[in-house]
Formats: sequence, structure tokens, C-alpha cells
Amino acid sequence: MVGTMVPMGVMFLRTPIYTRFFTTAEYGEYTLVYVVNSYISVFAFQWIINNIWRFYLNYKHSGQNLYFRQTILLLFITTSLVSLIVVVIWHSISDTKANQALIFSGYLFTLSESVFAILTIPMRINGDSVKFNTIQSLKVIVSFLLLLILTFIANVRIEAFFIAPFLVNMTFVSFLLLKVRCGKLINFKVKSLIPHLKRFFKYGYAMTIFNALSLFLVAGDRLLIHWFEGSSYLGIYNQTYNIAQLTIAALFGIFNAAINPFVLPLLERKDKNINQKIVKTFNLTILALLPVTVILSMFSKEISTILLGPDFREMWEYLPFVFFGSFMLGASHLAIIKLKFLMKTKVLIRVVFWAFIINLTSNLILIPLWGYKIATVTTLVSYLFQFIVLMRVAETGVLSFKNILHNQMPMAFIIFIIYVFHKLFLFFNLFDFKYGFVGEIIVLLILSYLFNAKKIYLLWGDQQEH
Repeated sequence: MVGTMVPMGVMFLRTPIYTRFFTTAEYGEYTLVYVVNSYISVFAFQWIINNIWRFYLNYKHSGQNLYFRQTILLLFITTSLVSLIVVVIWHSISDTKANQALIFSGYLFTLSESVFAILTIPMRINGDSVKFNTIQSLKVIVSFLLLLILTFIANVRIEAFFIAPFLVNMTFVSFLLLKVRCGKLINFKVKSLIPHLKRFFKYGYAMTIFNALSLFLVAGDRLLIHWFEGSSYLGIYNQTYNIAQLTIAALFGIFNAAINPFVLPLLERKDKNINQKIVKTFNLTILALLPVTVILSMFSKEISTILLGPDFREMWEYLPFVFFGSFMLGASHLAIIKLKFLMKTKVLIRVVFWAFIINLTSNLILIPLWGYKIATVTTLVSYLFQFIVLMRVAETGVLSFKNILHNQMPMAFIIFIIYVFHKLFLFFNLFDFKYGFVGEIIVLLILSYLFNAKKIYLLWGDQQEH
């Protein structure tokens, strides 16, 4: 939880500072480079990381840890060289020195993030979460301090967003490598690793397709906006979406980290009561996070004014679509992990593929007609489609008539009551002072949780009993 909250806090500081310092066009070019490097990471590095999560304990317990590490090293060297060739070509055809600096620094950042992840995953698997969270928190804080120095003292432009974390990543990586015995690790024969390579490719290719499609669904609209509207509008769009990342998506990350230890063991042993567990966990998700989503949506203009610079605020009316889109994406988590544990990766791929097709087609048609802001609506529709279909194919019972009638309808009534309170506060001018909306958000959240306190208590207690 600390490992999530510290980066969230730093981003809350960073966003209002730098959207008043860098231009919308600079943010647009940064976003484009970041998205393209994310695609490179999926095909070059992310699938290796997925294999580490999947097979680390298996190799450790079987006494084949050296083969495991040598296989990871060989794959990483190979994919690094291939991805470097792609980046060099991209760099050579770029039209400006500013873009070239972004491309090169962006790749170095992506590479360093992957190395850091590879070295720290075993730490997380082995249960040393305190050590990992400490390192992660220090990394984020030091990166932010270095970013301030680079931008306000050394006058480095937006590529500092890549340079600062790269330098800090490599510093921590250097310390982590001190404990690695490199002698036996680099002394390997490719022929002896072929069985392990086949195993990694067999598991990795399906997850790579799923991760790539998920990324196309989440970030494909950025590429289209850059194509149709240009860098400035892409910068505005992405920074508006980052508000949801700082709030709804981050809260889902914390929430999922809290409930996964209770759900995953049941999935692992194929417990017959797993659907009942998923329904109760989903209902807890609704009670805990839907009020936040609704209340933040009610204050979209005020939140944009605080977190974004003046040039980035024109999308505030569409911020509710962004908040609810992030909510629907996060709410799909339970269905996704169930399908993964049932080894139904092909089903996952088909659902995400069709969600992506809906998003791509609607954006290709609507962005030229109505502008880049409409992409928030099409993305919400795509996420909603994905959520409904995933919950159906996973047969979770979440969308059963009984569950909707007994749990979701009462929640809808409470949301209506919260809205009535909001209107009353406005009528009596109770929070009519500078930044008074922050106090109103807190009061409304407290009221919503008071209304749901008993249900939340019972559902959370049920999580811990299993």
C-alpha cells in the first residue's frame, strides 16, 4: 500500500507544478514517446517480467535457479538489442532535436524500469514487501527531487521526466547488482537453455498478446488524437486522464492489493465458493469506490483548476467520463484474474480485442467529426462493454438480477441522497469559500460511508474469514 501511496502523493505534487511550467505541445510529445515506449516494453520486456512472476518459485523449489536466471539474462539481452535497433531507427527519422532527446531518454527510462522490475520481483515474491516498498518509495522521492533540480536549476525541458527516474533507477540497480554473483550467471551455453526458452515462450506469447491488446485499448486513443488533432490537444487529453490515474486508478490499485490475498488462494485451489466470494468482493468494491467516483465527478471543474495549469483545463466537462471509465476498468479486475487462473487466456484476448475494435472504430469515426474530447466517451463505452462481457464469460454472478436488486439498487439510492446533500450545501452556501469544495468532498464521502458502514464492515469481515 505504501508503495502505491507514495508515488500517488508525488504525482499530486508534480502535476500542478509542471502543467504550469511545460506547454501542452511538450506534454503531447512526451505522451507520444511514453506510449510508444510502453508498446516496446510490452513486446520486449513485459513478457519476461510475466515469466518471472509465473516461474520463479517453481525453479527455486526445483533447484534450477541458475538456469532460470541465465534464461532471463539471455532473453533480456536479446530483446534489449532488438528494441534498441527499433529505437535507433525511430530516433534517426525524428524531425527535431527535442523529439530525438525525448525518444532516447524515453527508451533509457523504459530499459531501466524493466531492469529494476526484474531485480526486485523475487524480493516481492519472497514476501519482503517492507524492503521493496522502502526502495520504491525512496526511488520515487529521489526522482522527484532530481526532477526539480534538472528543470528549475539545470533548465532541462520535459525530457527530464525520463532522465531523472532513469538516473535514480540505475543507481538503485547498481546497488542491487552488488549482491548478484555474475561469474556462473554469464557462463552459459544457449543449447542447455533451449528447454527453458521454449517454456517461457509458450507461456509468454499469450500474455503478450493480451497485454498488447490491453495497452492498445487503454492508450490507442492517444495515437489517434496525435494523428488527427496534434501534440497540444494530446497533451491536454493525457493530463486530464492522469487525474483519474491519480485518484480512481490509484485507489483501485490499493484496494486490489488489499483483497488479492483473500481471493487468489481460493482461485488457486479452485474453491467451490469462489463465485460467492467474487460477488461479495465486487459489492465491497462498489461500496468503497463508487462514492469516490461519483463525488469527484461532481467537482470536475474545481479539481481541474487545482491540479492542472490554465492551458490544460478545457476538458473539465468530460472529466466524469474519465473517472467512470477508470472505475469500469478497475472493476473488471476480478473477472480477469478468475479467467487467468482458469487458463482461459484466449477468452480474455477475444474480449479485449473486441473492446479495442469498438474503441478504435468509434474514435476513427467520431474524433474527426466532434474533436478529441469525444474519445473520453468512446473509451468509457469500450470499458463498459469489456466489463459486462468479462463478468458474463467468467460466470461470476456479479451481474445477476438478484445481486443487482439487493446490492446495486440500494447503492444507487444512496448516490441520489448524496447528490441531494450536494444541492442543499450549494443552496445554503455552506462551502462558499476558497477551496471549500475540498471540505464538501470530505463531508460527502463521510456521509456515503456512514450510510454504508454496516455493509462495508460485514463484507470486509467476510473477506478476512476466508
